[in-house]
Amino acid sequence: MARHAKVAEVAVVGIPDETKGTLPVAVISLISDVHGDGIETEVNGLVEHEIGGYARLARVYVTKALPKTRWGKIMRRLRDVIVDGWPGGDMSALEDASALEAVTSVVASTITRQVT
Repeated sequence: MARHAKVAEVAVVGIPDETKGTLPVAVISLISDVHGDGIETEVNGLVEHEIGGYARLARVYVTKALPKTRWGKIMRRLRDVIVDGWPGGDMSALEDASALEAVTSVVASTITRQVT
């Protein structure tokens, strides 16, 4: 996914699934000033082409930034955000809380759209 011309950063986490056990979910941020229409389909197609259909993403979340620690590593608790709606535990190493809020907002809006 990082090879895609519009993608700046990407994180993939596994979420539990009753049928398959675990499904891959991607959270991506786009290069600034790039329009992301259809990016979910493009990224999923790239994954299928490069890795295979078995690696098909269950969902792609597009956000302005990925939450990182002060050391520049993408936060490992993205799985908790996607599954539970908010990360648990100590968040003292988080560099920018607005990036975490952006991911949380995107995930919440997607869940809201699925329910209605």
